[in-house]
Amino acid sequence: MDDQQRVQASLQQEATRLSTERDALAQQVQHLEKQLADASSAVSRNVEDRQKLASSLQEEATRLSTERDALAQQVQHLEKQLADASSAVSRNVEDQQKLASSLQEEARQKEEQKHLVATLQEQCSSLAKELEAQIAARQSADNSHQGVPNGDAAQPQAEEAARLTAEREALVQQVRHLEQQLAEAASRASQSTEQYQMLQNSYQEEARQKEEQRQIAISYQEHCNNLTKQVETLREACQNLTTDHQQKAGLEGQVAQLLRMNAQWQQAHQNLNAESEGLRQRLVEVERLQLEVRRLQPFEEASNELEAKLKEAELQLEQRSQALTDLQRQRAADAAAIQRLQGDLESTQETGASEAGHLESELLERSKECAMLRRERNEAHQKLQELMQKSQENSQVADAGRALSTENEKLQQELAMSKEELKSLNAVVERCLSKMEAESRERPFLVDKRMVTQMLAAYLEQRENPGPQQEILHKMADLLGFTSAEREQVGLSQKRKTPLQMQEPQGLADLTDRFVDFLMEESEAG
Repeated sequence: MDDQQRVQASLQQEATRLSTERDALAQQVQHLEKQLADASSAVSRNVEDRQKLASSLQEEATRLSTERDALAQQVQHLEKQLADASSAVSRNVEDQQKLASSLQEEARQKEEQKHLVATLQEQCSSLAKELEAQIAARQSADNSHQGVPNGDAAQPQAEEAARLTAEREALVQQVRHLEQQLAEAASRASQSTEQYQMLQNSYQEEARQKEEQRQIAISYQEHCNNLTKQVETLREACQNLTTDHQQKAGLEGQVAQLLRMNAQWQQAHQNLNAESEGLRQRLVEVERLQLEVRRLQPFEEASNELEAKLKEAELQLEQRSQALTDLQRQRAADAAAIQRLQGDLESTQETGASEAGHLESELLERSKECAMLRRERNEAHQKLQELMQKSQENSQVADAGRALSTENEKLQQELAMSKEELKSLNAVVERCLSKMEAESRERPFLVDKRMVTQMLAAYLEQRENPGPQQEILHKMADLLGFTSAEREQVGLSQKRKTPLQMQEPQGLADLTDRFVDFLMEESEAG
């Protein structure tokens, strides 16, 4: 009977432990699914941000290219204007040279005219002097021959006087003509001076315009240099964009690597599901064994009753009643033993915290693997959608060829990635083990409120049974981690007795009641 009860209790404990582990696994799976959903949303946001960044970079590259073309056109236009300005300056220089030569020629002509006027004035003065001398000589001759009239001599003199008069008139006309020429030369000289002044003014204006054009050319040259610097800056920006494009290609390779990791994590998730299925099957087997034990228990009880009836058939009714009383006592003792065994099992469970920590570390590892698998599955799903959109644009034959080549590359890379993942998983396991060790160190200081409540309820139920009640008090003291001084204070420092020998001392009744009140207050405060 005791062995069957122990087996039944152990089976119940095993079933309870498996149920607890199943609930813990379910909670961890839910937590992992939540983390996987969060990671998927974060990955989707990262992908969207990366796409926005790529589009903005492409737009910036297009804008910079347009600006570069516009600047190149402006540079060409400025170079053309500079060439036109240079040709205009050269033409102005030639015109200035021609103007200077013409001014020199006019100055020479003016000097010749002045010299000619001076010569004419000298000739006019000399002719006037000769004419005056001839007139004086003629008058003196006339005066000398005035007293002797001679017709033959008067006629030549008259002719000579007429000739002289005609010469004088011709000289006067010549002088007038020379004076007119002199006036015309003077007017021409004044006109030449005015033209020279005008040409000098126009030359100064052209020099000013030339200086302005030179300043404009210098400003154009500076603007051209600035544009050249901007073109260099744009070229550097284009190189940076090219580098970003290469980085984008590297990111695409990382996405492919993540897809491969997703496949591996899916395989690990399938293995984890298989292990979970094995645990469920074990739980079903345990439940089946429990049902079998419960089904056989009536037969065992009936067999025991028949044996008792055969042995006690000759006894009287009093002996039967005494036997019944003994059986009831034995039952109470068995119940106490069962509770003691339960306490021992609880203590063994506490001592087996390391094994539980190991299991929890494995569960944490598997939960992390599930989270990573789900995250990579979502990433793979998104990448698969993109690949499907791209595959619709291409032909089926090219898709098949690329798929085969990609598949081959993936199979080659998965081998290398599996080794890296093994290293990362080992690191994760070490971190989980350290975390579980820290939790196991803190575990003795943690108390389950439900267990305290159950022990208090069991203690109140066993008021008529001092032995089990004392056992429950000892268990509660062990659970709460009472020190020796605290045990002496509440009256639990005595050596623990067997259920048959245990009796509650009358002097400790008040102490136990106060201890129960203390536990009630602690449970309510917790």
